[in-house]
Amino acid sequence: MATVGAGLDDSSSHSQLGGAASAQQVSATFRVLRRSLPELNKRIGRLARRAERLGTAPLALRESGEDGGEHTLVVLEGEPPRLAGWMLAAVVDHRDGEPRLRVASSAAPALDPQRFREPRCDHCRLRRRRAETFVVWHAATQRLRQVGTGCLRDFLGGHDPERLVHQAEYVLLARESLAAATRPRHTPDAADDSVAVDAFAAHAAMVLRAHGWISRERARQTGQPASADAALHSLRCTPRAPQPADVALATAALQWARELLAAKAGLSEFERDATLVARAGRLLTARERGLACALIAVYRRRRAGSQHLGRPGEWRETVVVVERIVDRPSRRHGSVRRHELIDVGGNRLVWWQTSGAPLPRGRAVRVRGRVERHTRFGSMPVTVLARCKALS
Repeated sequence: MATVGAGLDDSSSHSQLGGAASAQQVSATFRVLRRSLPELNKRIGRLARRAERLGTAPLALRESGEDGGEHTLVVLEGEPPRLAGWMLAAVVDHRDGEPRLRVASSAAPALDPQRFREPRCDHCRLRRRRAETFVVWHAATQRLRQVGTGCLRDFLGGHDPERLVHQAEYVLLARESLAAATRPRHTPDAADDSVAVDAFAAHAAMVLRAHGWISRERARQTGQPASADAALHSLRCTPRAPQPADVALATAALQWARELLAAKAGLSEFERDATLVARAGRLLTARERGLACALIAVYRRRRAGSQHLGRPGEWRETVVVVERIVDRPSRRHGSVRRHELIDVGGNRLVWWQTSGAPLPRGRAVRVRGRVERHTRFGSMPVTVLARCKALS
């Protein structure tokens, strides 16, 4: 089994591995704090279970030996599978002015970022505006191809490209979780213990409600405390300060990231990192606390930008998270159950159920229903569904 020696960035390992490792399961070695190991094992375990449901090779974290003092060496084993002989090597994000190449597999050969800067597709031979392109690698022929989202299924001979992307994302999330744990802490609270993500998120929601989002860059410019630092101070000094509304907002934001962002194909760099943080039991670094605050800020903004979906009378199928279920008395039915739903774009929906089992609260579910009407809760646009049905 080939092993990347002590490298913290998997992208740097390609020159060592090249194409010779393609027939093997490739592992990467990380140097982490020993006290972080139990939490890291939990994170990798959660990702491994989800990845295995999609048929990917098992993800496993193995301790390979002490590195002196409070550090230890751990090895992450596992690679995404191949479809029609092709493996997803990297995802290129073209949404900003400077394209970013996110390596998804350490088994592929070295990648030259300059080669994949343009949003072109080697399958359809078209160069046009694209949010993302995918770099795929064929081990048997050593070919690298850049393929657009719309062409990926055809390029793979009809295989489901979304499945391949999800599998690679889980492997990438696991590697980035370990890479984050290896980064040195440069903040004044570097020696402090980690914090529970749910408790910290409630204080972050309270800080954002009171002061808005203040990034570390803005904090340096204005002299104000960054949102993440203010939330950490509040958690430690006034642990009971958040109001029920703050707790509800934090819980909803974390559920939205865990259930909907995690199921989205082609995650942006921020979405991928935010998903990782939301799934963590504890936040280990200042960067992770900043990501948790940013996640809640993004969720608030998307929720505030809710839009009406479809036209009255139209049937729609969508994936939503069940945020809240409320039982109300009804003269006609005895009682009705109101489901408050939200999709990945922050659009809010509601469904009044008169009979049957409720949808699973806090979980993502694919539903099909008829748009009954468009309404508003306060100033918030809400789409009312009727005859709703959960799909497998």
